[in-house]
Amino acid sequence: MTPTIRYLDDPQGLSVAYAVFGSGPLLICPCWWVSHVEKDWDSPEFSRFFTTLGQHFRVVVYDRPGVGLSDRDAPARTLDSEVGLLEAMMDATSDGETATLLAFSCGAPIALKFASENPGRVTRICCYGGFLDGRDIATTDVQRLMLDLIRTHWGMGSRALADVFIPDESREAFDQLVRVQRYSATAEKAAELLALTYSMDATEAVHTLTTEMLVIHRVSDRAIPSAAGRRLAAAVPGTPFLPLRGSAHPPWFGDTDVLDNVIAFLSDRPLDRPIDRPMDRSLDRRAAAAKPGSATGECYLDARNRQLVSPTGTTPLTPLEYGVAQYLIDAADQVVTRDELLTHVWQSPIAGSNKVDAVIRTLRRKFGPYAAAIETVRGHGFRYRPR
Repeated sequence: MTPTIRYLDDPQGLSVAYAVFGSGPLLICPCWWVSHVEKDWDSPEFSRFFTTLGQHFRVVVYDRPGVGLSDRDAPARTLDSEVGLLEAMMDATSDGETATLLAFSCGAPIALKFASENPGRVTRICCYGGFLDGRDIATTDVQRLMLDLIRTHWGMGSRALADVFIPDESREAFDQLVRVQRYSATAEKAAELLALTYSMDATEAVHTLTTEMLVIHRVSDRAIPSAAGRRLAAAVPGTPFLPLRGSAHPPWFGDTDVLDNVIAFLSDRPLDRPIDRPMDRSLDRRAAAAKPGSATGECYLDARNRQLVSPTGTTPLTPLEYGVAQYLIDAADQVVTRDELLTHVWQSPIAGSNKVDAVIRTLRRKFGPYAAAIETVRGHGFRYRPR
């Protein structure tokens, strides 16, 4: 499938390239970091994913100003301008009908804010690999390092990002993603839009959100940690969180489990069960609320408030402590190496294993009488053993 490319003027008068393809109920995909509505289709994985979506929905994808086939000479973007663009896109393609949204990565806060401000226009939101607050993505040091790399050497930066986005895919897929990233945006625009991603915050928007939502996240996603997805789900009461096996950040890579569950949810059909295991009980906020003062010795992570909840009370956690605890609990009963924690929590393998040990020590102190649940596996790493 090669969709016909069209153009509209956004609220700022900038020309925006978009494509509408397929048939069925309207499904709009809010913009992600950098894209190219023509060159993205060169990827077999992208083409397969969206061709299948087009068999169930009338799908809209678009390039935000500054990237792809849209006006390249565009002023700096904001969350509000992206919400305004999404509204213009819906006005141009909906013929007055409601739509569902598939919000991937930084499209999530855009979708949340738009739906909260336009509750009658969106029937369902499926967030994949998304987040509520950009500060959940990486530490400020990692953010600064990545932005500097993109600005000073876009070639190396695009390869570093491709390694983060699809660490387990083929060399051919890796090289293709590197090419399309560099083709889609200049170094300065790519860095500017990544900085915007880090600054996005839809916390206030979810307070008034009434749209039904599902959050899907791959548990080993290195671009947006699964903890950020869990926090997003926890912020909207009643929102299910569906953890799936894998590390690919773009939804079109990896197994088809993402695609199957997206189609099921947006079509109002029962979801497939997660591939790895059902949602972890110790992280389910409903289970945590149902067991205050439990004598079982179980501890829970309160994603909304970033704190540890145990039968002895609540304890606040730093972002790194929360990230390490989240990763260990996600991998309950499995050995997690220091390198894994550095890669997925610090997002920097050169941060130093001593920093991991320091966080583990403070976590054990905060776990108090339940510290033994975090085991040291000598010569390998750590393992969380829920009681």
